[in-house]
Amino acid sequence: MYGAIWADIISFKREIRNSQIFYLSNVQKLPFNFTDHTIATVAIADALLPLADKNESEIKTEIKNALNDWHNKYFHGDYKGSENSAAAAISAIPYIYTDSNQVKEIAQMAASVIYDDIQSINNAVLAALAIY
Repeated sequence: MYGAIWADIISFKREIRNSQIFYLSNVQKLPFNFTDHTIATVAIADALLPLADKNESEIKTEIKNALNDWHNKYFHGDYKGSENSAAAAISAIPYIYTDSNQVKEIAQMAASVIYDDIQSINNAVLAALAIY
């Protein structure tokens, strides 16, 4: 989790230059040095910490709400993940859950909220298991 956030902060300006979402003229005006990858990491940790006894539907709803709430604080608009943010988005999960089956299951739930394609979901699950 720390690695994902540090990488996001270190590569912030490079990411901004390659992004179609942001414009170079706005980089100096942003009051922070991170991207939506850090937002996803923090939002998922925030959503999952109080959800120990919740079912799949409740977990997915809480993750979606947290992603949108955190994203709106900084970027004004609902969160839309990209395939290169899979590892960052789920990096908190292995620190919250202590069983590899739980890590896999929760990572799959979280990734399915963010991503539409099976490859990105699988990448997120594999990243979570590698961190575990």
